Amino acid sequence: KGEAIVPTKALQELQRLFAGRDDAVTLTLGEGYARFTAGDAALTTRLIDGNFPDYEQVIPKNQDKTVLVETEVFHAAVRRAALIAADRSSSVRLDVKKGGLTLSAASHELGETREDVPADYAGEALSVAYNAKFLTDVLKHVDAKETRLELSTPLSPGVLRPKGDDAYVCVVMPIRL
Repeated sequence: KGEAIVPTKALQELQRLFAGRDDAVTLTLGEGYARFTAGDAALTTRLIDGNFPDYEQVIPKNQDKTVLVETEVFHAAVRRAALIAADRSSSVRLDVKKGGLTLSAASHELGETREDVPADYAGEALSVAYNAKFLTDVLKHVDAKETRLELSTPLSPGVLRPKGDDAYVCVVMPIRL
């Protein structure tokens, strides 16, 4: 057992190299390098020196508002809103209310969009905005049927977690409305 920081490019190449393979990937850590092997394929990369930051410190602990939404429906709505929000901030506004949420985006050139998405939520109404690209980057990797969006205030980070998988945690920073 050990810890290592693998360069992003190496991980991207690893994903490309081993995509579609059924054999297990073996990881060997050496002094300053990592080697990944599966069948007749192998990838060796240098490791990044240093210690990874304590990411647990940035995960908010006091989220008192939880929205449960169907992942695929939410992802599709965010992608549609992102088409309109194609300005420099790419902000998509989420208006959370009892029984659902409304996504909206506006652009001087393209106009406005507004879409209601069914969601399980029973708390106080809240409006928050996020960069659409950040939300789609998170949601495209969620395999669960439902996603939990944990919120507290309009300016506090939001947390997205697939329902039933607390190991996958994504923190998204809000944009001022």
